[in-house]
Amino acid sequence: MRVPRGNAELEQASDRIAAAILAAGHEPFIAWREIERGRLASETFMPFVRRHIQNCGLLLALYHPELRGGLIEMGVAYASSLPIWLAHRPGEPVSSSALDSASRALVYTCLADLSQQLRSALMEITLFPSPKGDPVPDDRLRCQLQFLAEIDKVKQIVRRTMLIDGSRFENDAEHSWHMAIFAAWMGEHAAAKTDLLKAVKMCLIHDVVEIDAGDAYAFDPAAQAGRVARERRAAERIFGLLPGDQAAEVRALWEEFEAGQTPEAQYAVAMDRAQSVLNQFHAQGKSWKAHGVKGSQVLQRIKPVREPVPRLWEHLNQLVAHAMGRGWLAQG
Repeated sequence: MRVPRGNAELEQASDRIAAAILAAGHEPFIAWREIERGRLASETFMPFVRRHIQNCGLLLALYHPELRGGLIEMGVAYASSLPIWLAHRPGEPVSSSALDSASRALVYTCLADLSQQLRSALMEITLFPSPKGDPVPDDRLRCQLQFLAEIDKVKQIVRRTMLIDGSRFENDAEHSWHMAIFAAWMGEHAAAKTDLLKAVKMCLIHDVVEIDAGDAYAFDPAAQAGRVARERRAAERIFGLLPGDQAAEVRALWEEFEAGQTPEAQYAVAMDRAQSVLNQFHAQGKSWKAHGVKGSQVLQRIKPVREPVPRLWEHLNQLVAHAMGRGWLAQG
């Protein structure tokens, strides 16, 4: 699947298509994502794609005039007698050669319509018959295992927060685990009645979207630009790997955390801010100093701790004052 660089709508469409393919029990390959993540050099793009197409069970071309519908890829697939599905909007000037080579056309009006059409179409076919003795014959279990395998990538997302011993930066998985431990054992200090299990779940999944969106350092305005849109696209793809009911549950938990309005969300956000400050303080502010972070910035950052966990907020304020006194945080 090819998408013009910077075309947010088609990027989102490709993520929805990938989610639908995974939900149907198949493995999608989106070449432009591999280039974006640095796993595939641009100069080796077409040779790699040609080899991959020849080993696939289906080519789905998402048409766009800038790319002329991926005609080269469609030609490779057609020569290999591979089924080709062509997705395009009504009234788009799709080339006759693209239409002639496609075995199926998916004419969609919006992304939700495209996702629904694709899910229905995939239900009608078996691209890759399950081998005899398939260890995961249950589609629901298959989707759950695909999600669990995908989120292993959280371990690869490096944050700007140091481990407490200052030896290296932590990754998102370590941060989320530490946050969840905070949430499980700090409940007695919560100002409002809080469902701790729900809060712990929020802690565990809140940064899963960074698999696609990347970590955006809180004190880096450039990194924060566009973060919300990136994370929403990531949530659509990653949570969409789960069976429908679980996808909706996890997405709702993530949205609730992001909104920060319920007691559980406010408590989980407080754990997020507290974990980071505690680590940075015990690492003697190495990362703070490296980025010229000011005490006032950290104080602003921990404001969400005040109402849900006031006693913890008081302690964090003391840590910030101490760090400023030691020169670990800049004045101001």
